[in-house]
Amino acid sequence: GGIIFVLAFIPLLIVSIFRNEKYSGLTKFTYSFGHLSSAAFIISIIFKFLQLQYTTFLMRWSLTALIFIVMPLFFYSVYVKNHKRKERDRRITSNDNYGCFSTNLHFSRSESYVIKCINIKRA
Repeated sequence: GGIIFVLAFIPLLIVSIFRNEKYSGLTKFTYSFGHLSSAAFIISIIFKFLQLQYTTFLMRWSLTALIFIVMPLFFYSVYVKNHKRKERDRRITSNDNYGCFSTNLHFSRSESYVIKCINIKRA
């Protein structure tokens, strides 16, 4: 079961990630490298059950890649995404003549912004 998962589904996951246009280049690389490292870890577990050679090497390096390469890149991409969202919200709500208050409404995977603007007179 593990070999079929590694040989069939993980390449399909990687292809679907690269076909998706909403992901940036860093996110595509992070997800695909994470899938490949996970596949190497699954193969190393299968090798361990079969008592084949190079099991500890494959297990050690796949986990090292997941922990020290994939996880920091993943958290960095999430940070950049949230930072861009905050910048976009700041640009939407900042205006010279109006004080705008935005409310973030979530509807089934889409975001809609309701902006209520109140005219503020400057002294």
